[in-house]
Amino acid sequence: MNPKTEIGIAPKTEETALRAMIFAVQDRWFALPMGAVLKVSLCPPIKNNLDGGMGTVDIGKETITVIDLEEKFAPHRNYSVTRRYLILTQTRNGKCGLISESPPSMLEIPLSTIRPLPTAYRQQGELSFVSHLAVLPKTGGEETIDVFLLGVSPLLGENETRLDSPARSSQHQFMRISLETFHVLLPVGYVVKAIPFSQQALSPISQPSQGILGHYPWQGETLQLLDLNQLLGYPSLLESDPSNKPLTILIIQQQQHYLGLLVKAVRQLEWRDLQTLQPMSDHPFLQGKFDSETFLLKLSEVIK
Repeated sequence: MNPKTEIGIAPKTEETALRAMIFAVQDRWFALPMGAVLKVSLCPPIKNNLDGGMGTVDIGKETITVIDLEEKFAPHRNYSVTRRYLILTQTRNGKCGLISESPPSMLEIPLSTIRPLPTAYRQQGELSFVSHLAVLPKTGGEETIDVFLLGVSPLLGENETRLDSPARSSQHQFMRISLETFHVLLPVGYVVKAIPFSQQALSPISQPSQGILGHYPWQGETLQLLDLNQLLGYPSLLESDPSNKPLTILIIQQQQHYLGLLVKAVRQLEWRDLQTLQPMSDHPFLQGKFDSETFLLKLSEVIK
């Protein structure tokens, strides 16, 4: 089943996109960021079934927890599909498999279409394990299709944690942002939404400082807009031509505070082990480095 043809998703525009593995479960579409997908294969026999669609499979010398979303939504149904697929992913507590009855496909999802799923819906509905939703236009542009972006940890009963949590695991997921000569990682848990930048909507300040460009409208509010390039010592992104190089605003939330972060290119989501982070003290906005080209953004200094 190809989502581009089965549900008629319109071709993506030239904007920053999230590469994801997308698959159908009954009448719903789900997606996992490609950075979280280890491999896709035919599903081995499932053993040790529990309520809620959980079980185990043996892969080589490993026993992996698997989650059958079909069983989760329609328990005790009669199986009519014998050929099923296993999407192997990485969670904070180890590997986990998701089962799909149709072959998953890769799709590039524009970041501007992704929004958080309302907390009240997550707490009360059967999709409590879903963190975000992508609303994609169908071909023709008059209708849309919802694609649920999976947060696998809640499926396994794990608590969501952030970098400043004392009980954190060493494995965390980050958004990779490209700069001129290196990359910056941003914890995905702080990113509420990504929207395309329009210079006409920016209300600049007379004397920009510390990377502050001005104010930008978002959902009836006015957010402070920061230029990531300027914060890290590079020329402003506005010195390039936005018509040739589309820019993206990441809406960042920490507690009840929101701000916009102007970036050039979001490359991918990826997992990193914080135990490999080398602390830094010589830059106010960088917390440390994973290697010579990959640094962790210090959000506590950016959001003040």
